Amino acid sequence: MRLQRRAIQIDVTCTFTFNMVYVQQIVDELLGRYNKKLDAEQMSSLLTKQSSENPLWLSIACEELRVFGQFRELSDKINHLADGLLE
Repeated sequence: MRLQRRAIQIDVTCTFTFNMVYVQQIVDELLGRYNKKLDAEQMSSLLTKQSSENPLWLSIACEELRVFGQFRELSDKINHLADGLLE
């Protein structure tokens, strides 16, 4: 008796959403490693970006903010961050 192979089709859909408290903790952790911190207004501006729910975008944004050297212009930098990975 020979076993027959069966084609198994699996449909996996992953949906992952962050709540804003968790996203804020991620930002605090990523920037805190380098003794950096956003004030409440800056954090709010960052978290209102639609892409802030994307972990890759969030880590790239934090890295850009970390290396940005002009503290007085940091809020403008946040406001001008691309709202997506391909922009």
